[in-house]
Amino acid sequence: MAVETLEVHASTQFESGPAERAALLDTNRRRWLNGSREPYALSLAGGTLYIITDPEDIAAVHKNSRTLVFDGYIRDLMAVMDVEPVTVEKLYHVPNKYEMSPAELKVNPGAKHFINLTHDRYISQLSPGPRLDVLQSRFLQDLVTELHIDRLRGALLTSPSSSSPSSSSSGTQRTAKNISLLRMCRNVIVTCNSNLLFGDRLLQTDPDFLEKFSAFDDDNWVMLYKMPRFYAKKVREARQKLGVDFEQYLKLPVSERHGAAELITGMADGMRGLGIKESEIATQLFLVHWS
Repeated sequence: MAVETLEVHASTQFESGPAERAALLDTNRRRWLNGSREPYALSLAGGTLYIITDPEDIAAVHKNSRTLVFDGYIRDLMAVMDVEPVTVEKLYHVPNKYEMSPAELKVNPGAKHFINLTHDRYISQLSPGPRLDVLQSRFLQDLVTELHIDRLRGALLTSPSSSSPSSSSSGTQRTAKNISLLRMCRNVIVTCNSNLLFGDRLLQTDPDFLEKFSAFDDDNWVMLYKMPRFYAKKVREARQKLGVDFEQYLKLPVSERHGAAELITGMADGMRGLGIKESEIATQLFLVHWS
């Protein structure tokens, strides 16, 4: 699979928001590669970033667990997100198969470390079949609900709502709303993902959750590219506040956390079994939500 390398230099055209930068990059990609979806690489800040856009290539990458290893990236991401080193070591600890109990062997017959075991759970949950069908159905139901006009209010509005006479013979008033399309798409997707993975209780723990998530999502690149901590103050504060929200969610009785995906409950229980503290479990669940 050939990969074309492109040199990217800083310029004012990248000073807009993240959505605009992504759109500009994709426009340039199509121009550089004549509309092809071949993989390409960006030489950026002394490193190389490989980008794939073809669904078939994406599937091939996910299936290739022999020559493509993500452990280095995952460890680096955890360090950036201030995961404690002792937690990382526990997540990557490979158990001795001969010292595992029958119950542990039933859950983890291959004696894999927790990260690999979680990867297997992802595959099981998201592979085509009944389990994925249930998730898709729930997501689509939430999507329809969140796109109802009555949900488009508050921070989504860019100007006050207005009413105009309907063209119908009844003469009823029809409401028009001016909204931010970017904010609407982001809020709807985050809400649907939250409800799918954690049920509706996660968002109920904090009315400002969506705003905090947006603040982190806009500027997380500052952390990922390891900018000085003083430069990343706002995004780090958003990340810490989101961690508190996930920790508050974990403190709820199990009976109140109904609707959580099996993947999430299995991860939380598995990490408790490794002796990982609740605040660190909250960080791991936040990373699953964000990713």
